[in-house]
Amino acid sequence: MTAEGHTARAADAEILLTRHEQLAAELRTTNGDEFQTLGLIRRYLSETGIEPSLIFPIMQRMGQLRDEMVKRSERQDSKGGALKPTNHVHAMAFLAASATVIHGRKNLAIRQADSYVAKFAKIERVKLTSFRKNVEAGNLSPYQIETYDKFVKAIGDFTAEEFEPEIRRCAQLCGKFLRNLNVSSH
Repeated sequence: MTAEGHTARAADAEILLTRHEQLAAELRTTNGDEFQTLGLIRRYLSETGIEPSLIFPIMQRMGQLRDEMVKRSERQDSKGGALKPTNHVHAMAFLAASATVIHGRKNLAIRQADSYVAKFAKIERVKLTSFRKNVEAGNLSPYQIETYDKFVKAIGDFTAEEFEPEIRRCAQLCGKFLRNLNVSSH
């Protein structure tokens, strides 16, 4: 390995150590709360380049915990339809919010924005469009709409440099996660 390679690896190790120390400090604030602890660990693993499929079990457990915390009525659509697992709601809300923000930032037609996001998530555009339209029409539970709104704000805060790469990365993660949910529920 070249001297430049060693220098780059040393810099990466220093960044990882700093992030590891940050995680340890954050974990001390959870007071043993399983949901918060798993959330911090999930974020750490994601930020440090761990393959998303290896993080899915943590995300699934977080969704189960969230489902236990959220009232049944908050996970149904406004017509009292089928319960929506938290994991499904979060993935779809992120994808729909991404399309909405892309529509505004890139001045794309909303259907083009839906197609763009659906392509990276490898899901059917019509499912994404349907979810987004139901949010906009207020046909989903307040929890689902609030989750979408939070993602719109968070995605809107992405810098110009991180905007498209983060949407692509997260859309791919959400798509894989949705496909994993479908496989594990059968």
